[in-house]
Amino acid sequence: MDNRPIGIMDSGVGGLTVACVLKEKYPNEKFIFIGDTARNPYGNKSPEEVTFFFFFFKAFLAGKQVKMIIAACNTITFSVPPSFFEGKIPVIGMSLDFPELESVNHLAVIGTPMTIRSHRHRERLKKDFPLMNVTEIPIDGLAYAIEMGKEESFIYGMINEAVQKAGAESVDAAVLACTHYPLVAGVFRDILPNTLLIDPAERTVKKAMSILADQNGQSEEAGPCLFFFTESTLRAEILVKKMFGRRADIQRVVLSGV
Repeated sequence: MDNRPIGIMDSGVGGLTVACVLKEKYPNEKFIFIGDTARNPYGNKSPEEVTFFFFFFKAFLAGKQVKMIIAACNTITFSVPPSFFEGKIPVIGMSLDFPELESVNHLAVIGTPMTIRSHRHRERLKKDFPLMNVTEIPIDGLAYAIEMGKEESFIYGMINEAVQKAGAESVDAAVLACTHYPLVAGVFRDILPNTLLIDPAERTVKKAMSILADQNGQSEEAGPCLFFFTESTLRAEILVKKMFGRRADIQRVVLSGV
């Protein structure tokens, strides 16, 4: 057994959706979360910028003696080089495994512009399901709007416009390819009421815990989780306390060189 915490990183608050699944499914696991609220949004940054920032956050988590790091952000996962996932500490990104989609004919991948430009979801889906019709839908600014806690009507307008523009009102399923998007899952359900919404968080956590199980690295005792943000924001504090309890330990961290 390994009672050290798991590290979780994100461009802001979206990765909390992955942390929430981890805590619900594996309550004995502790984690240290870091969200880069100071530099969010990441969806329009260059891969070079994303790589520069998140190697710093990887080092920060390694310094906290974590046993694994989850990049709980699609933009990170699909823009950093392979070397990001190498090293003594296992590092995994957001999952591309979607076995439940075997009978789906038309699917939408909805994500940030950078994630969509990588075409990683489309390539994997076309490989696994050659006959599937895949529509990619980038929504510029949606993650940031969610990060800032914009009103639901504003969020609705952004999503609805993008779905209408893509002609994706009747897709069978949609992958929410940004960890911020499950925070407004109700809006997606209103716009796509007959569509199966796929959140990769659960499969990502399952993959991470499978790796730890193979290494006999799962925790046998629960403990406190820590939340670090590079800029103090009311939105982050509200979300953390809503999802993890009012006594959650929330701290601001300033990393030199970033």
